[in-house]
Amino acid sequence: MVVDLERKLSDTQRALDAKVNEIGEIQQNVADLHEAIETIDAGFAMFDRDDRLVFANQQYYRTFPVLSDAGLIKSGVYFEEIVRAGAERGLVDAAIGRVEDYINERMEKHRNPGDPYEYLMGRGRWVRTEERRTPSGAYVGTRADITNFKQIEEKLADLLDEKKAHLNAFAQHAPVSFYIKDRKGRYEYVNLNFLQWHDVTETDVIGKTAAYLLPKALISSAAAQEEEVWETGNASTKEFDFPAPDGDLRRLEIRKFPILGRDDMMVAVGGINLDITEIKNAKDEMIFARDQAEAANQAKTEFMAAMSHELRTPLTSSLGSLGLLVSLMSDNLPEEGRDLLEIAVRNNNALLRLVNELLDYEKILSGTFVIETSPHDICTLTSNIVRDFQGYARTQSVNVILKKSPVPIYAKVQEHRFEQILNNLISNAAKFSEPDSDVDISVVNNNGTVFVYVKDEGPGIPEEFRKIIYEQFTQADSSSTRKHGGTGLGLTISKALAEGMGGALGFKTEVGVGSTFYISFPETGDSATPKH
Repeated sequence: MVVDLERKLSDTQRALDAKVNEIGEIQQNVADLHEAIETIDAGFAMFDRDDRLVFANQQYYRTFPVLSDAGLIKSGVYFEEIVRAGAERGLVDAAIGRVEDYINERMEKHRNPGDPYEYLMGRGRWVRTEERRTPSGAYVGTRADITNFKQIEEKLADLLDEKKAHLNAFAQHAPVSFYIKDRKGRYEYVNLNFLQWHDVTETDVIGKTAAYLLPKALISSAAAQEEEVWETGNASTKEFDFPAPDGDLRRLEIRKFPILGRDDMMVAVGGINLDITEIKNAKDEMIFARDQAEAANQAKTEFMAAMSHELRTPLTSSLGSLGLLVSLMSDNLPEEGRDLLEIAVRNNNALLRLVNELLDYEKILSGTFVIETSPHDICTLTSNIVRDFQGYARTQSVNVILKKSPVPIYAKVQEHRFEQILNNLISNAAKFSEPDSDVDISVVNNNGTVFVYVKDEGPGIPEEFRKIIYEQFTQADSSSTRKHGGTGLGLTISKALAEGMGGALGFKTEVGVGSTFYISFPETGDSATPKH
């Protein structure tokens, strides 16, 4: 029996030791929990089911330092006592001048805790409170000082209001009608241009649909455009003829577009009405003017072509007759007669060149200028041109000197057009050179490109004239150039001819020193006999 008693005592002791250990663990867990609660950056408090304070961390005490210092926040105090003490001392702005009403409101929230709420305390401090009831009926709550967040929020709100004011100012004073409509097509916003254009006030249209403003014939079209934007989420632009309040029919370009809210969901339709009546009228006038200009240009082209042909035929006949007269009778004419005959020949040749230039220019403008090329020895062509030019050079008192390669250099050109370009360049060089000066002609092959250079010792080309030198009817404005006359088409046509044969025309110049014009073509390496 003694043994049984000792065994029972031993079992009891072990049970007691286990309980002591369990209690120690619970106490340690409670201590750890208290320590953890103390580390959070918010006030924490727990009230029992009778609404008396059980535990609060130091941050909770610091929420109401006046009450803490007065010993009014302590274990066992009722929650309502804390609320009343704070309200009576004016610690909460919402309680000032209405203590009992505030206490009733606060206790209602306490008895039925819900979403977090914020309130303003003295000295501009903001506190966020969140409360919950435990299943056993106890109450836990947190209080966090959110003053800094509120200050940032207010600054952001002020900045947003400022930005909204800027955007509203732009929208209000934009030179187009701007508006926003809800899903039912009611105006939510309109700018000044919209009100002025429709001759209405904001009160007249806000909350109303377009049926208030639009003619019946346009209502369905406008509604269909808006529905298209709602269904597709894409902007839509259409044009409508719209009767203005003054009775005039105006052409409007109406652009409607989606306005997105949170999660990129469409919340409204924006609209911009642009009066394009003047633009449309101007466009129509431009089209009419273009058609008139094209017709006039075509008539001019046809007239110039007809006149040029009509002039070239008698000129050619006259030159033939004059040439025959020179060959048959020049030896029998007195000196004065021979001079007159030479003058007639020169003038007829000058007229024929002018007519041919005009014909070429018209072909260039019309795009019908086609040149067929074949391989030619550029050295031989240049020699023949320079030889034939010597007579004209003597009349200009200049020396035309040719420097060519000792071996043939071939390029694809059209013989007559090549002669036309080179004659023009040599003629210009001779006209603009001083008496007894040299005009140097050279033909070189530079890395597969054939160059024909025409260098003079003239006045050079002024800086302001270089950019427009190839434009039609253009000549440098100085006495040394105007005294020679001409159509001003020579370089324009020469450049087109060179490019039409796959080549190029360019120049280098220095005022007071002279100019060098050149034409270039790809070297063919073809020594086949050229076609004449």
